[in-house]
Amino acid sequence: MHLAHVLVRGGFVTVLASSTMACNTLLGVEDVFPLDCHINSDFKKIASDTTTTSLTRVPNGSLTAPELDFQLTSQQELVVGLYDNTGQHGTLTQPGTYPLLADDARDETCGICVALYVDFDTGASTNSVTYQAFGQGDLQLSTADSTRLAGSIHNLRLRHVTTTDTSTTEINDGCTVTIEDVEFDMLYSPAALP
Repeated sequence: MHLAHVLVRGGFVTVLASSTMACNTLLGVEDVFPLDCHINSDFKKIASDTTTTSLTRVPNGSLTAPELDFQLTSQQELVVGLYDNTGQHGTLTQPGTYPLLADDARDETCGICVALYVDFDTGASTNSVTYQAFGQGDLQLSTADSTRLAGSIHNLRLRHVTTTDTSTTEINDGCTVTIEDVEFDMLYSPAALP
C-alpha cells in the first residue's frame, strides 16, 4: 500500500510539472530574460579611502552642503549629500543619528540624499542608470566639523529611478541594490575648506 501511495504521488508531481511547463510555454514565460541591472544587487560594506572617495561642499541656496563621492569602479559612483532643513530634517551636519525618511526617497525633497550612478556601454553608446535610496536606514555622524566628516550609513536599499530637477520616477523594473554599511572618515578637499 505504501509503494502505491508513492507511485500515485510521483505521478501527480510529474503531471503537475508537465502542466506547469505547458502553461509557461503558452504564456511565453521561457522568453523572459533575467534582470540586467548593470550592478551587483548586494553590497556588504563600502568604506571611504583617500584615493577613491572625496568630500566636497556643494551649493545649497545661500549655503553649502557636504557631499561624499565614492568612486566604486570606473563606472559606478555612490554619492551622499546632506542638506540641512530639507526632507523633514533639521540640521544634518552635527554628530548624531538621523533616520532616512520618506522625503529622502525623492531627489527633489531629500535631506539625506543617497544615489548610485551606473554607466554602461551598450556597444552603440554609453548609458547611465540612477538608483535612489528608499526612505529607510539611518545615518550616524560621529564627527561633523569644518574640516572633517566621519560616520556611517546602515541598511540602505536603493531602486532604479529617473530624475529631473522637479521629480523622481520609479522605473519598477525589479532592479534594486542593498548596501548594508557605508563607512566614511574624510577630510574636506582643500578647495572645499572655508
